[in-house]
Amino acid sequence: MADEPHDDGRSPAPISIRGYRETDAGAVRDLFVRVNRLLAPVAMRDVFESYIERSLREEIGRIADYYAPAPGRGFWVAESAAGTLQGMFGLEPAAADGLAQLAVELAGQVAAALDDDMQFHARGLSRWPPFSRGGGRRWTPALRRDCPRRPPPACPESCPWPAPRAATPTETLMEQTRLDFYKASPAAMKPLLALSAAVADLGLEESLLELVKTRASQINGCAFCLDMHTADARRKGESERRLHALPAWRETPFFTPRERAALAWTEAVTLVAETHVPAADHEALCAEFSEKERVDLTLAICTINSWNRLAVAFRKMPPA
Repeated sequence: MADEPHDDGRSPAPISIRGYRETDAGAVRDLFVRVNRLLAPVAMRDVFESYIERSLREEIGRIADYYAPAPGRGFWVAESAAGTLQGMFGLEPAAADGLAQLAVELAGQVAAALDDDMQFHARGLSRWPPFSRGGGRRWTPALRRDCPRRPPPACPESCPWPAPRAATPTETLMEQTRLDFYKASPAAMKPLLALSAAVADLGLEESLLELVKTRASQINGCAFCLDMHTADARRKGESERRLHALPAWRETPFFTPRERAALAWTEAVTLVAETHVPAADHEALCAEFSEKERVDLTLAICTINSWNRLAVAFRKMPPA
């Protein structure tokens, strides 16, 4: 247990550090996404979204396996006296040297952040995509903004993570269209077009469907579909403010409870291999949608994901 007086003279807020439990999964995921989105500079939002999605897939979505108990390895959470998760950190050392010092360093920083959300993600020598090798490694990629930071340690030549590989021209700019799938297989496209038309006639609000299509397309990185559906949303009355805030919809007051339930469901279904569509998202959906609407919404999500995969796979480009 650690506590520290607040700057404004209030009583110390106790916080305890304990090992990760499976029941922490939802709170850990939400905190990881929320803090990283709050800290993302405007110019780096796409980089952060890519980092968040990859981390959820490779690590945060399977903490129990990724940080399986072993010497020098583990995952801990910082919990308030009320049982609310306040922070977290994982330890995956590159070598045993300095492990105890790193653990003390992390624990001290956790204790220093008592009344605000924070998140620690530490490795012996950590890799964090937004920063290059030349800029050094950070032990705390996401931390409450007002918490004092120590200078990041230099990355020695023995660092186990490879230096970033220079992007090839096809990674820097989208490749040319690989083929026109409408012309290549019109028989295959006909039922997909019919499915899209059927989804539009199922009775769900047009504004809701455009939010769902846009959010799925953001997750899948589909430029063509994003260009199409943001334009459709504007034409149907959607505001620029809400469209710009859509990747961070959880952190804004701009969306209705029904829209929030649909967006959470969209993310869970789109990332089904990572999320397995958790019970909490289904419960939120049930509170806002009838059984028929739940099926209709899920079909709409499946449909836009099909279009996303076709457009991304064959590099369908938005018009210049």
